[in-house]
Amino acid sequence: WLPCALLALWILGIGPRLGDGPRCTSALAARTVGLGLSLVLVSLLGATAVMVWLQPYAPVDYYSFRQAFALQMYGIPADMFVYPAMLLAGYAAAMSRRTRALEAHEARLEADLTRAQLDALRVELAPHFLFNALHSIAALIRTQSNDRALSMLLGLSDLLRTAVDGAGANTAPLASEIGLVTRYVDLQQLRFGDRLDVRVSVAPETASCEVPTLLLQPLVENAFRHGIARQPGRCRLEIGSMLENGVVHLWVQDDGAGLSPGFRLDDTVGTGLRNVRLRLQRLYGDAATVTHARADGGG
Repeated sequence: WLPCALLALWILGIGPRLGDGPRCTSALAARTVGLGLSLVLVSLLGATAVMVWLQPYAPVDYYSFRQAFALQMYGIPADMFVYPAMLLAGYAAAMSRRTRALEAHEARLEADLTRAQLDALRVELAPHFLFNALHSIAALIRTQSNDRALSMLLGLSDLLRTAVDGAGANTAPLASEIGLVTRYVDLQQLRFGDRLDVRVSVAPETASCEVPTLLLQPLVENAFRHGIARQPGRCRLEIGSMLENGVVHLWVQDDGAGLSPGFRLDDTVGTGLRNVRLRLQRLYGDAATVTHARADGGG
């Protein structure tokens, strides 16, 4: 076995080339077969010479070179098996390394694609949010509420500056997101005045949990546009979170006009809800869900 042991690394290195179509030429195949036959012959002659030299069965039996050679012929099948087995082991090891490299490369590509999709979705929110905020300011100007419109415009500028400072990150601590959405609610408070009650109920253990950036703002915006703005009189808005069995639950609830008849989340979704669902799906797959329901008191 000594020749195979000395040449083991070299033989293992031949295996991957035999399995690679462009690199496996007829000359390489011929050299590989020739090497195998040479190793069998060297092993056979070496074992015969050692047997003649050591005479392991003396004084019972003494073997001549011819007798020892004939006896070692029984070992040829084992020699012929070991060589291809080493070639196969080298090929299998190379394929395993190649598979791991391809999986890592595919994972990097998938991560890059997911990051690009998340960035596109996050950027999509900016003009949508800005348009709706400016629409609210225009509504205040039309009602001659110039002081409130100016305050809302200045607040919008401050809010956008905060959002731009956090641009580039797809997730942020929930406490940061709550702070951002609270500033947005403060802007809307200027528009709705005393007829809006806001409650923020965030469990302390969820404050440091990472959530997608601008996750709650589209939901709160929908509550204002489709719920509170369409409902006369005093309205309530609640933003909350809790941690249950290792899962973060976030909710936005209002007692405004409520959902239109026949509303289905899969069919009747605009930019905000669609964006939220897609980003959660990209980040967490089936581990994250978005649900909706009618509140008992309306909204």
